[in-house]
Amino acid sequence: MDDWQTLHSATRLGVLDAPYPLRYLSTDDGVDLGRLVHAAGLPLPNEPTPTLSACIDWAFAALQGDYGRLLDACSFVIETRSGLLGAIVVVKQANTVEILQLAVDQAFQQQHFERALLSAALNGLAQARYPQVQVRVLANSSQAHFFTNHGFMLAEDVNDASTSNHD
Repeated sequence: MDDWQTLHSATRLGVLDAPYPLRYLSTDDGVDLGRLVHAAGLPLPNEPTPTLSACIDWAFAALQGDYGRLLDACSFVIETRSGLLGAIVVVKQANTVEILQLAVDQAFQQQHFERALLSAALNGLAQARYPQVQVRVLANSSQAHFFTNHGFMLAEDVNDASTSNHD
């Protein structure tokens, strides 16, 4: 069984360089979001290889608030004429802000779409005055490497960094 880990990052304003226009994620995007997550080949918690139906069910549940309140001003999609090319879903549960999913169609991965979506979300969170965000990823996965390459750290590493900054 693969281990999931939670990574943390401070939110921040940055330069947004998106190759396609971004728009806010809508609660009407359920089917398209589910198809995108499936096409991206991403695991879901407790389902390492989810079916299309499971991905669509997950998307509707996420958009309806089953995993926390959707922060729609911090959740974005990149849309083309043929559908969603990428999406980032950000929710708030109690005092925790979480990136629930960052998905880019496999045909467009490694082309800076992930970075554009993450930058847009971090900008939105910083503007909304959320100081920190977390994401759950499979340990040693391509998503774990992506997020750590973009400033996310394990919780214990975040605590170590903040302690050493005060010494």
